[in-house]
Amino acid sequence: MQWLFILAVDTTPATSVALDPSSILPALSTVGSLGFAVWYAWYTTTVSIPKLLDAHRQERLEMQARFDAIVHEMLTEMKDQRSEFAAWRTNANKT
Repeated sequence: MQWLFILAVDTTPATSVALDPSSILPALSTVGSLGFAVWYAWYTTTVSIPKLLDAHRQERLEMQARFDAIVHEMLTEMKDQRSEFAAWRTNANKT
């Protein structure tokens, strides 16, 4: 950025050439493009990706909780079925 200021200040009367705005525009465009790329990289790595990771982590925890509840319900049902089958089997052997 400092070289832009030097370029803007370097208008010596000996050369009698005025500073032409069209000569600065490509440099400003390059600096602007580079600034946008740096900002986008910073924003992506510090804001966007962490938000996505947090949302994914929360969703995964909710899915795991639902899965655990369903598995617990299925295990309870299977235990009840086994105990009913065992009771039926013992009653069937007695007769």
